[in-house]
Amino acid sequence: STLAGIDTNQYGIRDDVDRFIILDYPQSESMRLALVDVALAMQTAITSSTTATALSQAADCLHYVASLKGYNSSAVYESLSNLILNTSARFQAYNSVSVGSSYVFGGPEDISHTCPFDPTTLEN
Repeated sequence: STLAGIDTNQYGIRDDVDRFIILDYPQSESMRLALVDVALAMQTAITSSTTATALSQAADCLHYVASLKGYNSSAVYESLSNLILNTSARFQAYNSVSVGSSYVFGGPEDISHTCPFDPTTLEN
């Protein structure tokens, strides 16, 4: 397998990651959008030079949305990152550009602005 993996729909994330997001969170558009944001940031970190800023903002958005929807944000993030970093080559590529191998949720009280969408306007 390659670092990028298979992305038949050219959405920017691997097909298996796309399926995971759709199948595990069919009831919540805001969760799917937040997970796609994290997946895109991680995929970019794996396949090209990037900073940790995009990933940090995406993770903050996921934390915010997951908290709104009653999910354990750390567990959701861990499930997604375990799927994305499923080979040693991907893990090493990710670690070479990221601040660390894991993200600790926290930060400012109001992190809603980190989302590239407004989670409060979505019904689910």
